[in-house]
Amino acid sequence: MITDRLDNLARALGALPELLTYATEQVVQDNAFLLELDNQQQLAAGLDSQDRPITPEYAPLTRLLKQEQGLDPSKVTLRDTGAYYASIVAQVRGQELDFQADDPNDLAGKYGEDILGLSPEAKETFQEEVVRPDLEQQARRALGL
Repeated sequence: MITDRLDNLARALGALPELLTYATEQVVQDNAFLLELDNQQQLAAGLDSQDRPITPEYAPLTRLLKQEQGLDPSKVTLRDTGAYYASIVAQVRGQELDFQADDPNDLAGKYGEDILGLSPEAKETFQEEVVRPDLEQQARRALGL
């Protein structure tokens, strides 16, 4: 009886790395919308994926228009119509996470490739609050704990 339990536990432990790899990919895919929202919030705060202010600053006319709208003209948020924000997609391919967006105005060309993606802090928060709890639950279930 104890031997059967130990054999089952040994098999489960052997399968655990593959299970956790698959589970990680799945939980990230299932929660990609949270990553997309995080990227949108980062942009709305005027920050790129390296947690730096987005530069260069807006042109004088855009600054004036932002000010008339009651917005901070010194913070580059890349939000005019909202179409760019709405088009942000987090794509998961195996262990790779990539952000893409429709960019007909070549915002990435003007403001840099780092406008898409998450800051290290945002990634860590996602891992701790979303990925880790799910993996712990799956590991416990797989090990029968």
